[in-house]
Amino acid sequence: MERFQFGICEWCLPPVGPSVCRLAAEYGLDGVALDFGSLHEGLLLADPRIRRWYAEESRKTGVSFCALAMNVLSSFDMIHKGFLETEAAIRQICDEAVIAAEKLHIPVIQVPNFNENAMTERAHMETMAERFRGLCDRAGEIIVGTENTLSAGENKELLRMVDRKNFRVYFDTENPAGFGFGDSPEMLESLEGLICQIHVKDGDGKRMSMTPLGTGNGRFLECADIVMRSDYRGWIILENEFKAYGRDNHSLLQNDIRTMKRAFS
Repeated sequence: MERFQFGICEWCLPPVGPSVCRLAAEYGLDGVALDFGSLHEGLLLADPRIRRWYAEESRKTGVSFCALAMNVLSSFDMIHKGFLETEAAIRQICDEAVIAAEKLHIPVIQVPNFNENAMTERAHMETMAERFRGLCDRAGEIIVGTENTLSAGENKELLRMVDRKNFRVYFDTENPAGFGFGDSPEMLESLEGLICQIHVKDGDGKRMSMTPLGTGNGRFLECADIVMRSDYRGWIILENEFKAYGRDNHSLLQNDIRTMKRAFS
């Protein structure tokens, strides 16, 4: 198997549903990171019929599903213990996500902690560690990846607190600059061996995910060089935005894919 596989996040593309596999294949990509779904959409991948349609498109195109993003959890207060109804809803959503990942052969469940759910205190980390332990235990062989605004040292402490073999850091090359919590190349070096997958994107200091890869504040090329010199093998997943009105999204996507593949060649 090749050292790297290249994918794209479903939520960065027009909402094409299962046909996202066809779109990814046309651009020469190996996989797609899926979004589990939002509350107002009824958590699409909790529906067996919709999962079946995604699975059929995956078989037809040869495009894999590399990750399952739990962006829906941003709708809840994850860093405090809440009402019993809220806690039950979080557990149920996580249980359904594990089922979806199993059915679609997805190796990683990605859990974001940003904005109101950013872990800014030790107590937040303790609450999330408890949640992560429960999800890891339910996930079995599936890896649970934490994407957050913690420093490298704090991420290592969170890994120790969770204490599960299937718990890893989900790294994004622009997030440290975009959210202002660290230096991407330094964090990559410090977290070597602890990262499950890598998002690549770029920004201009005002908007994230909207700048051609390698031309913004994400220091993408430096990050790619560090990855190349590391022992990392696996998925490199593009997370720039390619659905904005009034832009040549087709050309922008083609150029970013070329930049991504060239940097990791």
